[in-house]
Amino acid sequence: LQPKKMFEIKPEYFDAYEAVAAGVFKEKGVKLTYEIKENMKDIVEQKVLITDSSSWYVPELELEVEAGTAHFVPIKKLIDQVRENTKRYCGEFELEKDFEAIAEGKKAFTFIIEDPLGNAFILTDENDKSNKLTIEHQKRTPQQENEYGIQSKYNAKTGKEGEKALLEFIKKSNKIVLLTGAGCSTESNIPSYRGNIKEFPESIWTTFDPTICTIDNIVNSSDIRSKYWELETHFMAYRDKAKPNDAHHFVRYLQESNKLLKLVTQNIDDLYDDAGILSENQIKIHGTMSSVSCLTCKEKVKGGIHECLRRYKEKGDVRCETCKGIVKPDTIAFGQALKADDLAEAFDSLDKADLFIVMGTSLAVAPINKMANNALRANIPMVLINYGEHTYSHVADVFLNGKAGELSQRMLSLLKPF
Repeated sequence: LQPKKMFEIKPEYFDAYEAVAAGVFKEKGVKLTYEIKENMKDIVEQKVLITDSSSWYVPELELEVEAGTAHFVPIKKLIDQVRENTKRYCGEFELEKDFEAIAEGKKAFTFIIEDPLGNAFILTDENDKSNKLTIEHQKRTPQQENEYGIQSKYNAKTGKEGEKALLEFIKKSNKIVLLTGAGCSTESNIPSYRGNIKEFPESIWTTFDPTICTIDNIVNSSDIRSKYWELETHFMAYRDKAKPNDAHHFVRYLQESNKLLKLVTQNIDDLYDDAGILSENQIKIHGTMSSVSCLTCKEKVKGGIHECLRRYKEKGDVRCETCKGIVKPDTIAFGQALKADDLAEAFDSLDKADLFIVMGTSLAVAPINKMANNALRANIPMVLINYGEHTYSHVADVFLNGKAGELSQRMLSLLKPF
């Protein structure tokens, strides 16, 4: 319970693993039981913080939502979301009218939150006596301590021990899912967007203003659109000279060994295509730089990105030849939603996985970084390969600190070549 006057939300409270890494968790977990009376419309509009370690319940609706997705929303919105999803997938259902009555504050109900890290709370007035709130502090189970990496500051195997453990994981695994990021391409001489590594002390976002990649700005400002095409020109100057490195060849080895279930890459450079990774084996979660489409009529631009850069150099703007609409590469700009089918396929791949390898990414970009949370909850062995520690380093099974390409080359030398 936090009074309104004292309320200050901090982003790390949402993510269980960030909270643990930052030491932002309580000595005990918490169970909040909020007994809400009927005709309390204002109460259901109160916000609650459901962290991704929190589960919540409404007994009167036979509703139980397991930990997994963080929310900072009114109680009403939580219940409405479940009602809408249930109706979408199941059609009319028996308790739908009860859902509506409770979401509107017309019917009495009990709202319960349990968070083993103790960070969940209900934002309400400390002087509110009309509804009963019970706060119970609960000791975490050993399983919960282990799941969130609380027992030890650093559980992962590292160095030579970590390399040996990774080799053993690979040898006994047949359904490996990989999540990769910009760190897999920097050794192909492609600059990262956020990173600050030796080869590229200045990332793209220190050279260009990130706001030029906001979809609203691209659509509404010709000046910003011009800067956007300058950025793409800058990026493609590196991409046109780039070749796959051992971080890409490592994935090819897994594919040729029939061990690769799915590659989920945040990279837009298509170097995995050049390395021979089949399209059905990869999900380009942030899209691809090579193709370009009209935002209005959706028609693809013949000649792709290079044709668009040629037109930009000649005319200073690029338009669809069919409808004169604005065109952009088929990447995900800021403000654009990820493709729902790609996102669902990425997370669903973990249901069959027997090993999860995260390579060349600090897991800073949501929502795809939550694949790591799901892997941990499902007890799927997780290996992190990254240049520098980050939030999940201490809760992985293996953490190899170094460049993705160099570490991949070492793994390939120890594995049977394909």
